[in-house]
Amino acid sequence: MKRLLWLLSMSLIPLLTACPGGGGGTSSLTISPKPTTVTAGTTVTFNATLTNATGTINWTLSGAGSLSATTGTSVTYTAPASVPTPATVTLTATSGSLSDSANFTIAAPTTITVAGTVIGANLQPVASAPVVITSGSTNLSTTTNASGAFSVAGVTPPYDATVVTGNQSLIYNHWC
Repeated sequence: MKRLLWLLSMSLIPLLTACPGGGGGTSSLTISPKPTTVTAGTTVTFNATLTNATGTINWTLSGAGSLSATTGTSVTYTAPASVPTPATVTLTATSGSLSDSANFTIAAPTTITVAGTVIGANLQPVASAPVVITSGSTNLSTTTNASGAFSVAGVTPPYDATVVTGNQSLIYNHWC
C-alpha cells in the first residue's frame, strides 16, 4: 500500500508542474506590438497577453492620444491628428501585480510633393489651369504653367487632386 501511494504521488508531481498556477512557470503580462514610432492621425491596436495568470487587464495612457477602452485584452490607440514636435507616449497594461509598457513617439505625417502635367482633350498641355490638392481638411492650390506643369509641396497623403479646365473638372484620388 505504501508503494502504491508513493507511485501515485510521483505521478502527480509532473501534472502539477505542468499546470498554470501549479509551479509551471513565471507569470507575465506582455503587450504587442511595441512600435517605436506611430504617425499622427493613425490608429494602432495593442494586445495584452497574460501567461500563467488570470485577471482583468487595465490600460492607462501617458501622453497625447486616446484609447478605445480602459480594460480588456486589446485596445485601439488613436494618435492625435497633428503634433507640433515629436511627442513621447507610454501605454501601460496592468493585471494585479503584473505590468508591461509600450513606449513610442508620435511623429508628424510624412509630406510629399505632388507634381504633374495637365493635358487637355486635344492632348496638348493646358496652361493656367487651376489645381487644388485636398488632404484632410487642408486645400492647397496652384495653377499650371505655360507647359501645363504644376507642383504642390507639403501634401500629406492620402489626397485628392482637382483640375478644372473650361467647363470640365477632373478629380484624381491618391491613397498611398
